[in-house]
Amino acid sequence: MIGLGEIGLPIFKILSKNFPTSGYDLDSKIMKKIKNKKLDDSPIDLIHICLPFSKSFESIVLSYSKKFPSKVLVIHSNIILELLKNYNRNLQFQLFTALLVVFIKE
Repeated sequence: MIGLGEIGLPIFKILSKNFPTSGYDLDSKIMKKIKNKKLDDSPIDLIHICLPFSKSFESIVLSYSKKFPSKVLVIHSNIILELLKNYNRNLQFQLFTALLVVFIKE
């Protein structure tokens, strides 16, 4: 699990109860709190990237997917709906959508 924020951390906790799971976050406080299982050199079956959308989102996802090659890549993020961004410019809030994308190698 990459990204242990308000979405990633609960998913990490659930998965780690039944599967060998490792988590990563840039926040060192979070990393100290989690019980990371030491994974050996076994192949990685699934990478779950759970990060908020940003301008560098694509390069971050590509970087992690190359660093941790896996059979399945799950991307869980919030994406600004570009088509509605200009339309909603005068509103007091931004419109987001939850997005979960799963890539499976054949």
